[in-house]
Amino acid sequence: MKFDDTFVHLIHVKKGFDNRIRDLASQVLMAARRISQDKTAGYVYVKQIEEAVKRGAKSKSPFMQKMATQVFNPRGLKTVFEKKLNKNICFCLAFADTAGAARSLKRNVELFKSNIAKYSILELRKEIRSMGFDFKIIQLNTK
Repeated sequence: MKFDDTFVHLIHVKKGFDNRIRDLASQVLMAARRISQDKTAGYVYVKQIEEAVKRGAKSKSPFMQKMATQVFNPRGLKTVFEKKLNKNICFCLAFADTAGAARSLKRNVELFKSNIAKYSILELRKEIRSMGFDFKIIQLNTK
């Protein structure tokens, strides 16, 4: 997650451009639905997540302890979302391409052979936009 006073970017990342993109698209859509529902509930869920992560400092789990080291907005994670229009909340699908040859989804979509992945992205974009959120695709450079 990256945010400032105007925008919130929720970035979901996977490696590869294949059926894993379908899984990632599903995760992004679930997150968008959760944020949409939570917005009407006063961001109760977001607040619960923040509290659970902070409690992780006392956990026996190394993962939860590491999660607890994150720095949260001093006013609380809930305030990051409050008063933001849906269009100012952007769900980002980011992927690191694992193909041997360099290719760009932006310039050479035909080089990406996975129709499942392409279809999943198109459907995700449609769903996210119908909720009023912004949507971006980010191709990460792995070189």
